[in-house]
Amino acid sequence: RSFFTTTLPRFVTQGVIDFSEGEVNSSAGRGGGVVYVPFCLHTIKEVVSAMKVLSKYFAVSFVSKSDLTEHALWSATRSIDQNVAKESFGVSIGQEDSYCTISSDELGSIIDNTDLVNVLGGIENFDEVRMIKLSVLKQFDTNNDGRRCDFIDKGGFV
Repeated sequence: RSFFTTTLPRFVTQGVIDFSEGEVNSSAGRGGGVVYVPFCLHTIKEVVSAMKVLSKYFAVSFVSKSDLTEHALWSATRSIDQNVAKESFGVSIGQEDSYCTISSDELGSIIDNTDLVNVLGGIENFDEVRMIKLSVLKQFDTNNDGRRCDFIDKGGFV
């Protein structure tokens, strides 16, 4: 849990997060000031549990499979030859369909967690979501020169 309540907020306050304009192949992805984490039960539980702290620094939204090109690391791994990925790294291209989803069985296990059920119930196109996107709030943008209009002023779920 400290990753979400301590480490990520420190990334913001210590200026570790890349706020460059960003391109698909930059570490910032498109737009900068963003951290992506996998959409799986463990991660969403941690995000929901840490919202009191996270919302001071981030707006939280969800990235569907069709929009994953905005995630620089995802885009970079898509360009690796499938055989090289399998032989050298022990992974297969497209593994987000296995590791970045929440199964029906997992949903059944969280029925008593009202906060989590409410968040998951509010996600559009739930079956298509693959990443959780943490966008740094506008006041923490170290490159804030007025050009950027995609930053959000208020934290929490978008």
